[in-house]
Order: sequence, then structure tokens, then C-alpha cells
Amino acid sequence: SVAGAENLFRTYFSLGLATPGAKHVQEPGYELCLGNVDHPVCNFAGRVRLDPWVANQLVEIAIERRAFNVYSAPGNSPDSRELRDEILVRAGFQRSYCLQQMLWDSKQAQGRIDLQLAETASERREVANFMSNQFFSRHSIIFRRSVADATVHASRLDLYTIRQRGDIVAALMIAEDANVSGLFNLCVKPHEQSRGWGTAIVAEVCGRAYDNGRVVCLQCDETLAPWYERQGFVRSGWVDVYGLSDERRIAIIN
Repeated sequence: SVAGAENLFRTYFSLGLATPGAKHVQEPGYELCLGNVDHPVCNFAGRVRLDPWVANQLVEIAIERRAFNVYSAPGNSPDSRELRDEILVRAGFQRSYCLQQMLWDSKQAQGRIDLQLAETASERREVANFMSNQFFSRHSIIFRRSVADATVHASRLDLYTIRQRGDIVAALMIAEDANVSGLFNLCVKPHEQSRGWGTAIVAEVCGRAYDNGRVVCLQCDETLAPWYERQGFVRSGWVDVYGLSDERRIAIIN
């Protein structure tokens, strides 16, 4: 889905550009987020229009950074996923992983739950810390704080929670465009998992989208796709993520 991919890129740029010192660079063949944190959260290329020259330009950018991703998605050029892969691999990138793109099929969702919007800065901080700790528990405290800071300051992204006795049980991020609701960062406390929270949250998000004439999109690891299919989503494409291969990095350095 081209609309889903565009929602993804807007979300990634919102987060990346909210990190300290990050900048947006737009060139004929790509758009970049370049930041000071050594992580692809703020060092990546998206909206690519690939040819060998563009791919080599991206290699030169990647070699200067410890972490840098190139995202290849529906709506990028060339239209063929296989051809985009060939161009990037020949330049020296390798596919690191793939995200399954999924769309909700727009049927009325059953079962609703009260999602609480984080409206104040302190509420957004609490949710951002919760998400960062859930997704990046193996990273340093400094890195988790950087991701949380970016989440707090990415004001176009709405943060929601489910709470029990005042404590966060689950959280998610919603990125809304005119016709699309992007579902991101759905996470549930480990000891609260497998209790139906995720199903209830997805039903609520899809119900709200249905009421407002929006499509719900998301990207997930392929292993999670069957679960989302049971929630009413269908597979709609792939987002391929590339990093510079070790062989290419060594060859350039030498």
C-alpha cells in the first residue's frame, strides 16, 4: 500500500527529526534524516527513487555513519521490489530485515475499550518511557532516553494508554493522515500479555478508524502477521530495510 508506506515515512521522519540535532535532507533520489544518535531511528533514507548513481550516493552517506538504514517500500521507484533490491545489493547494501505491511479490511470492529490519550507533556513522557523500555530494554539508558525524548517531542504522533489502578498496562502510537490511521508501537506489559489487551486495543483503533472513514495500516515482523490477520488485517506489501554490508564497508575503508 502506497498510502501505508507514506504514513510510515511521515512517522519515521517525525520521530527522527525530533532527536537532538537531526536534520532533513531532500535530494532528487531520496530523503534523509541525519542525526547525532548512533542509531537508525534518526539516520536513514526513505522515499527512494533508485538508480545505480543514487544507490552509490547512499553508500557514501552510510559509510560515514555507524548506523544507517535505507527503507524500500511500495510507492518507491522503480516499482519492482526485486529491481530495487538488485540496485541496492549491487551498490553494497544488504537486506537486514523485512517488515510485513498490513491493512485492516474496513469491517466494523467488534468490542471496544477506553483508550486514554496522553495530552500533557508529563503524560507523554510517561508513555514514551514505557514504550522505550518495552522495545529497547537491551539498549543503554542513554539511548532509551533519546528515543523517549523524540517520542515526546514528535507532536503529530498521538500516544494512548490502557491503565489499571493508575499504572500503564499497554500503550500504542497512532499517526493519522487524511485517510489513514497508522498503528505503531503497540506494547503490553510482559506479565499482562495473553490476556486479550492487544485484541481489544486493535478493535478500538479499527472501530475509531471506521467511524471516521479511515484505513488502518501497520508494519510488523512477519512472525506477527498471523496474529494481525486474526484481528482482520490483510497483507498488502513489504517494507525492506537495508544496511551497508560489512564487505562494502571494509572495501571502502581500505
